[in-house]
Amino acid sequence: MDLNQIMKLAQDPQMQQLLKGLLGQISKGGGQPNLQGLVNQLQGAGMGDQVQSWVQQGPNQPVSGKQIQDALGTGALDQLASQAGMPPEKAADDLAEVLPVIVDKATPQGQLPTPAPPGTDIDGLLKQLLGGLSQPKS
Repeated sequence: MDLNQIMKLAQDPQMQQLLKGLLGQISKGGGQPNLQGLVNQLQGAGMGDQVQSWVQQGPNQPVSGKQIQDALGTGALDQLASQAGMPPEKAADDLAEVLPVIVDKATPQGQLPTPAPPGTDIDGLLKQLLGGLSQPKS
């Protein structure tokens, strides 16, 4: 999938709902929504090499929908997919396409951005992350 297709997918209202749900789920412990929580969860699920390739400069290693499903857990993915109005398999496959690009574009210097300041809502973080899709990574 090329960047234009991924950008189109990321702008889809169902995908945005899915991403909002995912970021909200990660920040449930009272913490602010942040990319670090998502990265930590994916790395903890055995996707460390792939996630590091997204953060660092250079090509992004792909992940499968199955890997995303395993990392998030079937129950969590089912809930997120239901909220977004899509089948869980499609949600996992779409996240597998979009997450590498979002993380890549959100880390232009090869480092995760600082967590969102207190009071930042999930909509604000999502807008910041999706806004990075249109910026070339140096």
